[in-house]
Amino acid sequence: MSKTLKEMVEFLSTDHFIKITNTAEFPQISSETKEILKTYGLPSIERGSYPNIVSIGKLFLNSSNLIEIGIFPNVDPIPKYYIDISNDERIIYYNPFSNETTVVNSSLKKFIECKYTMARYYKEIEFPKIHGPYYENENYKKYAKILRKMLNEVEPGIENYPTWEMELFEKELGVI
Repeated sequence: MSKTLKEMVEFLSTDHFIKITNTAEFPQISSETKEILKTYGLPSIERGSYPNIVSIGKLFLNSSNLIEIGIFPNVDPIPKYYIDISNDERIIYYNPFSNETTVVNSSLKKFIECKYTMARYYKEIEFPKIHGPYYENENYKKYAKILRKMLNEVEPGIENYPTWEMELFEKELGVI
């Protein structure tokens, strides 16, 4: 990645990142993750870049292994995002409606990098229609291929992360 994390967060400025104020209460989190949370924070707005996450600037211990970092807004019951400290601090999403947990990214840093990649893809590739109109001549397949390549450069094996794979699958079909 040619951009620094700081530059990525600045690019995602419409997500209104808010710094996390209580990282000292969580000694089980690595120093790298704490530094990201304290220095850059997490998105705090409902209509940010994909995937949508809203933080209020504090972490919450959900269980001995899960630290809540944010929610998926405007859904009841409220789905939540966590740092799974029992699995190398991967980021997971829990949907209480279906009682399903899915892995979003291998780390908080990769999560922010993937959000940045999605936002950059839309701004620089899909919205300017560099391969022509999205739905014309099945161009959506070209766009999906580009996005898949971009995300795999950030998080190798992106197809193993359901949040991103579903987005890519729907793009490949031209659904979104």
